[in-house]
Amino acid sequence: MFRNFKKYAIANKSVIALAISLLFLAACGDDSSSNSSDDNTIDEDFAFTLEELEEMGVSIFESADDLGDCSDKNEFETVYVKADSSFYMCDEGKWENDFDNIDAEVEIDTLKSKEELGECSHDNEGEMYAIPHDSAATNYDTYACEYGEWVSDWGGDSGEKVDPKTVVKGSFKDERDGMTYKTVKIGDQTWMAENLNYKSENSFCYEDNDEYCEQYGRLYAPAVAEKICPEGWQLPEIVEWNTLYKNMGNNLYIGLTDPYEFNMSLDGYRDRGVYKYMSRSVGYWVGSGNWLIDVRALNNGSKKKKDNYPWINVDAVKSNDAMYMRCIKK
Repeated sequence: MFRNFKKYAIANKSVIALAISLLFLAACGDDSSSNSSDDNTIDEDFAFTLEELEEMGVSIFESADDLGDCSDKNEFETVYVKADSSFYMCDEGKWENDFDNIDAEVEIDTLKSKEELGECSHDNEGEMYAIPHDSAATNYDTYACEYGEWVSDWGGDSGEKVDPKTVVKGSFKDERDGMTYKTVKIGDQTWMAENLNYKSENSFCYEDNDEYCEQYGRLYAPAVAEKICPEGWQLPEIVEWNTLYKNMGNNLYIGLTDPYEFNMSLDGYRDRGVYKYMSRSVGYWVGSGNWLIDVRALNNGSKKKKDNYPWINVDAVKSNDAMYMRCIKK
C-alpha cells in the first residue's frame, strides 16, 4: 500500500531518497554496480545500461565536476555520474550522493504505550513513534499518524488481488463539454481510465502545449482540484487509492502492459510552476479531509521484478503546482 512509504514523507529529502532507492534498486554507491566495459551495464543484478537510464530520463555525466549548479530550478533532480558509479541528487543547493545520511535524518521517538499517542490530526500528520511490542520491551511496533488515525505496520495485510478477468470496462460523457471518457470497474470501485481533460480556470497543458492535453489530459492547480470532477464523480481519497493499489496486486503497472486497463503512464507534472519529469513520474491530486496531497508513482525500470513503487508527498503542495486528475465514481 501507499502507507508502506509514508514514513519517509516526514521530510522531502527523505521522500526523494526513498524514491531514488526504489527507482534504481539501491544501485548507488555500490562498487559491484559499476560500469561494465563489455555491455555498458551499471547494475549487474538488474542489468541497467547507460542507454536504458537515458531512456528513463536520467542525465549521465562523466564526473561530479560536470554537474553544474544545483538550485531551485533542478531541486530533487537525480543524475548518474560514471566516474563514481553513483547517483547524485540536487538537494538544498548541493549535489548529494550519500543517501544513507539523508534517510538517517528521520528519527523515531519511543513511547511506553499506545495510550500516549494522543489524537492524530492534520497538525501532527506524519509523526511516528515506536511502542514496545511486549512487556520486556525487546520488540517494537512503529505507529504513524496517517490521515486522522494511528496506523501500525505501514498498512498491514496487502489484501486480495482482483482477477483482471472480472474488470468491467465502460465509458461516460461529461455533460459540461461533451467529452467521453473510458472507465474501468476494479473490484467495487469505478474509476476514470484516463486523465480528466476538462478545460477550466487554473488548469494547464504540459509545457503549455495543447497537443499534450489531447494526449495526457490537463493538469489542475490545487485551487480547483476538489471541485473539478464531473457530476456523479469525485476526487478520490488516499484510502481509495490504497484500495486500488491493493486490488491491482500492489502494482499500478506504470508504463507496462496493464491487465486492468487503468492506463497510468509517466506524464510528468507542474512543480512550483515548472513542468517536470515527463517519462519519469506522474502526479495526481488526492482529497484527504481539509488538505490536498499528490500521489507520485515512479517506474523502477527493473527488468526482473516489473514492479512499480508509488509514494506520496504531503509536504510540497504549492499554489502553483498542478497535477492530473483521476476521478472515482460516487
